[in-house]
Amino acid sequence: MSGLTVWSRGARLALAITVSLTSTIAIFAGGKWILASAAETIGDRSADATKALSDAPLPVNAAIVGDNTPAVAPENPKKEAKNPVRMRGQSVFRIHLDKNRIKLRGPAPNEEDKKIVLGMIEANFPGYSIQDKTKIDARYNTGEGWLSGVSFVLRQMALLRSGAGQISDHQVSITGVAETAEKYQEVEKTLSGELPTGLILQSAAIKPPEADYTWLAQLREGSVVMSGHVPDETAQKALTALAEFLFPEARFDNKTEIIAGAPNDWMQAAQVSLRALRLLQSGSVSIANQVLRVDGVPASEEAGEEIDFLTDLLPLGFIIENESLMTDRALVTPGAVR
Repeated sequence: MSGLTVWSRGARLALAITVSLTSTIAIFAGGKWILASAAETIGDRSADATKALSDAPLPVNAAIVGDNTPAVAPENPKKEAKNPVRMRGQSVFRIHLDKNRIKLRGPAPNEEDKKIVLGMIEANFPGYSIQDKTKIDARYNTGEGWLSGVSFVLRQMALLRSGAGQISDHQVSITGVAETAEKYQEVEKTLSGELPTGLILQSAAIKPPEADYTWLAQLREGSVVMSGHVPDETAQKALTALAEFLFPEARFDNKTEIIAGAPNDWMQAAQVSLRALRLLQSGSVSIANQVLRVDGVPASEEAGEEIDFLTDLLPLGFIIENESLMTDRALVTPGAVR
C-alpha cells in the first residue's frame, strides 16, 4: 500500500484500530467489527483494501454526531465538568480558539447578530485572526439568549490559551486550557457562580496550564518516532500497530515510556493524533494537558482543513491546537497522505 487517500470531510468518521496483547486488530466497517491479525492487516497492500479501510467509519460516542436532537442540560453541570456533554443539533454555534486564531462555524440568525458577534471577538481578542464559517439561518438562535451566551463564552475564552465554546439558544458549553494559574482560578470562579439571567451551563471542562502527561509523534525524512508517556503496554502496542498501518513505507521507532496517570479517554485522543499526523507531509503531533497540538506542513490544502474537523473525533475535554502551515514547496515524505 503506497499511501492512503485523504479521508473525505463528509465521511470524517474514520478508521479506529485497537490492538490487544495478542496483536489482534479490530476494524469497524459497515456496522460490523472485523478481526484480523496485525501482520495480515498491515501486510495487505492491495488498492481495494486501502479504499475499504479509508472509508470505514470511526465508532465514536453518538453525542459527537450532529443531529436535530435538542441538547439536555445535566441536573448538576458542575458535577458533570469532568465528563461534559457535547452539544448536539443543527442550532449549535461553535467557537474554537487556538493561539492567535478564532474559528467560527454554525448558524447565526441574521447578518446583524453576526456582526455583533464579530465585534465581540475584536473587543475580547484584539489582533487575533478570525476564520469565519458562520452560516445565516433564521431558523436557529433567534432569541436574545443566544447573543448573551456568545458574549459569556467569549469572556471566558479570553482567559484561555486554547479552547472551544458551544452555544445553542440560551445553552452554553465550554472547554479549554487556562492561560495562567490566576486566569484558571478566575474562570473557575465564574463558572461555579451564578450565570447571567436566562443562561444554562450545559458543561464546563477547564484545565490548569500545567502539562504533566505528555506524548509526541514525529514524521520526518521517512521516519515516524513516538516518545513520551503511554499508560500501559496494551496502549503502547496498539499505537505501534496503528502507526505502522498508517505509515507502511516509513521507518518506525517507539521510544515511549509506560507511566500511569493518563487522562480519561487518552487512548482515543492518541489515535486521533496519529490520524492528524497522517495528514501531514512532515511535522509532529503531541498531547499534553488534554491539548492535541499539530505542527508541520499539511499534505494538501484539503488535508489542512481536515485537521480542524478532527476536533469532532476527540474525546470530550480534549481540544486541538492546529499550528500546521501550508507552503508553496511540496515536501515528499514516504507514507505521507496522497
